Amino acid sequence: MEYPYSIPLVRFRAFARPYLERSKHRAKPPSRFARRRPKNLLLNYVRRQRSQAWLETHIWHAKRFHIVDRWGYRLPDRSYQRAFRPIYRTTRRGAVVRDKSYLGCLLLSAPSQSVLISTLSPLCCPSAVEASVRGVGGRDGTREISTLMYRKDAYPHGLIGPARFQWSTSDDGRAQLALWLHPSCRAAVLQELQLLLQLQKKQQEEPDEETKKKLSSPDNITEWRAARAQLLTEVYEGADGVKMEDLRDQLVRLRLVGPKSLRVLAESLRLVEGKEAEAYEQQHACWREVYSRVPPGELQDGLAISLLVEDPRCGRPARRGLLEREVPPPAVDPDEVNHPTPTATLWSREERLRVMEARLSNSSMAELRGASIGGMIAQTAAKIPVVVVIRSAAAEEMTLSGADIIAPAGFGADLWIALQLRTARASGLRDELAAHAESATPAFPADSVDSRAGEEEAKREKREKEDKHFARPHNRRPSFWDGLSIKYPFSFEWAELVADWNKVGNSAASAGEPYVLRDRRLLQCLALFLGGKGGEKAVAQFREMVSEHSHALVQVQIDCVKRGRPRRFATICLGQPEEVTRKRAKGEQSYTEPSRTEIKDQPKNQNGDEEEMEVEQEMTKEEKKQWQDALLPNNDVTQDVVSTDVTSREKTISLKEMFATKTVSKERKRTLLNRKKKLRQKRRRMTAGTRAAEAERIAKEMAATSYRDSATRPVCGRVLRGDFCFTAAKGRAIGLVPIQAIAEIRERRGEVMVRNTTSKYYHAARATNMASKVGARVRKKEVVKVIHSALLRTTIKAQMASAAPPLGPQLGQRGINVANFCKEFNKETGHIKPGVPLPTRIHVKPDRSYELEICSPTSSWLLKQAAGIRRGKQFPDEIAGKLSVKHIYHIAQVKQKDKALVGVPLEEICRNLVKQCFTLGIQVQNEDLNEEEIAKFLEERKKVVDEQLQTLADKKAAKMLRTA
Repeated sequence: MEYPYSIPLVRFRAFARPYLERSKHRAKPPSRFARRRPKNLLLNYVRRQRSQAWLETHIWHAKRFHIVDRWGYRLPDRSYQRAFRPIYRTTRRGAVVRDKSYLGCLLLSAPSQSVLISTLSPLCCPSAVEASVRGVGGRDGTREISTLMYRKDAYPHGLIGPARFQWSTSDDGRAQLALWLHPSCRAAVLQELQLLLQLQKKQQEEPDEETKKKLSSPDNITEWRAARAQLLTEVYEGADGVKMEDLRDQLVRLRLVGPKSLRVLAESLRLVEGKEAEAYEQQHACWREVYSRVPPGELQDGLAISLLVEDPRCGRPARRGLLEREVPPPAVDPDEVNHPTPTATLWSREERLRVMEARLSNSSMAELRGASIGGMIAQTAAKIPVVVVIRSAAAEEMTLSGADIIAPAGFGADLWIALQLRTARASGLRDELAAHAESATPAFPADSVDSRAGEEEAKREKREKEDKHFARPHNRRPSFWDGLSIKYPFSFEWAELVADWNKVGNSAASAGEPYVLRDRRLLQCLALFLGGKGGEKAVAQFREMVSEHSHALVQVQIDCVKRGRPRRFATICLGQPEEVTRKRAKGEQSYTEPSRTEIKDQPKNQNGDEEEMEVEQEMTKEEKKQWQDALLPNNDVTQDVVSTDVTSREKTISLKEMFATKTVSKERKRTLLNRKKKLRQKRRRMTAGTRAAEAERIAKEMAATSYRDSATRPVCGRVLRGDFCFTAAKGRAIGLVPIQAIAEIRERRGEVMVRNTTSKYYHAARATNMASKVGARVRKKEVVKVIHSALLRTTIKAQMASAAPPLGPQLGQRGINVANFCKEFNKETGHIKPGVPLPTRIHVKPDRSYELEICSPTSSWLLKQAAGIRRGKQFPDEIAGKLSVKHIYHIAQVKQKDKALVGVPLEEICRNLVKQCFTLGIQVQNEDLNEEEIAKFLEERKKVVDEQLQTLADKKAAKMLRTA
């Protein structure tokens, strides 16, 4: 059909426009090709960060990790793969990396350090033992110090959170303090600083049109980050010339954990050489020759090293792996190095913006790589200042030792991929919590129960667990109160627990908020009291401590005796005295928590005490026959007779059931589903009132029952973090206990019972005070370094070399790889009978390589084996065995092959063997020995040796009784 004229579409569009504007239907979405354009992808990347900020590694993590919303950021939580054990193995042997760029940095500057020290001191612990801003250590800027921050003059209450700070000096001579904070407590610290320093936010200048354009529709991600850094840098000015800059999201911080952290960093970073790095010469020399060659555990904690490196995309390897398997140790001891002061280039805003603008895009880097020979780029215009901070922990906290690298924003993804290509394994928030649990160290803010951030984290976790619990069907939910006697399965409620223990111990205690006791001096006194040491002085100190800190919570470490894996929210209970005695005598016993119904139904005597339940007796034959006869109606004797009539057992079967079509099966299935649905709805309506009454009853019982006595065993604490500890090969946890409960735990010698919230089984455990680990750092003694000789003489059993003492420590002190040595030794002695003692000489070289010399078995062992005896003489005239000269000759021939006896005449070796026979009590004869006489002698000798051993055992037992 043809129209004589064209349709005026413009007129129709104008007519329909107001209707389309008022329509509730969304506009036509752009096509996939439009969404995938680079410009639109970048705008979408910017738009999606309005509510929750993204890290620079977010795109990489989003493809491989579960992402969660925490503290205003989108953070990786756990891997899609089952990587829990691989991450632990890599933490112990290699390097694990986590993106900690969500940590915020506040840069404080003043004319002198004293101004900042005097102003910030009220926010730190007043004790001289604890690390704080007042401390002398780290004032030269060579270390980053870790401390705890409190509200002004509120210690020990009012914890805000942990912080790490580092001193530096700007180009104009002003003292600078870089303060790193967790995002959950950043606002609280900022509020305290504003009050103390009288800070006022400086009005920012109106950005020009070019900056606005870069922020609204940037051409690349680098332009957007540079414009964002210019606009979002909040500057505060206060009294006494104090100035503060908020560097949130302007610095990248990546954390590596593991013994190879520094080595992975060294191979991922390419140092800048020449005139551009003149200010970094000393730092580069120390890094190249010393620090990159040792594990982080051998260096000082918080040591800061400033470096100037090339773009991480330069020299990126084509294949994942390390360049060198073994790195020679440094020629200089790290403790003897005079560490130079780091530069302050990274803290300069102008320098960071210059480096960010000099960064080449990925397309430009690809063009350079294609034009270069071999695809390797030597250098670019971007010279990046970075700071490496050592995190050294104790031996039991190896899962937290490593290093942090701090770099300007814009290079986070580049550094991340470079570390991945150098065998660093990525991990998330859940793995970090597992690392803290493995090292028995509380994590912030999840385990900080007395801070505002910890309270918010506890509320969030409780909300998530309750939603998950109530999303399950009613008959599939754990019965926490009636079945398990758990009053608070998803929260701690420390205030109520402390109040219950105060009523038991000291009724005159006033009300107050609970707090965690962190004073190291007090914790040391508490450790002496809990361990039963210190005598009356420790008891008096404990009583004084309880009266002064009646609302304090003490952190304890829980180690399961045998079985058990304590989890978060598990209850720490006090066992009954008879249970503790029985456990010491027979090992761990299985104790269960009875349900509240069983406790109510248990009969009681006249005094109100619970009686033992009667055991049901077995019926006799006559009683059983009477019972069976009573079951038969009218004593029908044909009840159990089988009929022979075939037709009586026939059933009518429908053809539809035998040959069911798809239509019939679907209809039948739909009918059954509808019937089940109606029955479920009917059951829900019928039980709605019952459930409401049951919930009301449970609420009344919980309100009438104290927290301490909610179970059959008194509750004395809760577990903060726990799981199976791979290092200790048993269940381990950290928990909190009211200070009044420490006396009860001391009476039981530290033995407690642990029960998870979803289990009725109690597991025996031992509670120890964490001061045993914390107090060791209060006063560090000077350790004199022992210089070991290059030659190690030892005796090792054939095919049985292991890292256990004494061989393991001997090799470790000389820097030898124990595992490789044991493997080589066992392979060399594979042709020898296992257990034969072999004198071994190990010549250690300066590069930690060695030469292995294995000699023939010891002379005493050969002589005893030839004589057929176990031990030598114990008295001067005693004869322990008999040998002939022929035996001596053959043994001398074996010993002559040793390298130490090369050139020694055979006669002299025989004479030495005869002298050793005299020492052992072995009689040497010229004639050959008679077999019958030797057998009779050995049988008599065995009786004599048994009598000697029995006499020795009796003497040892008598000595133990005298000293008991």
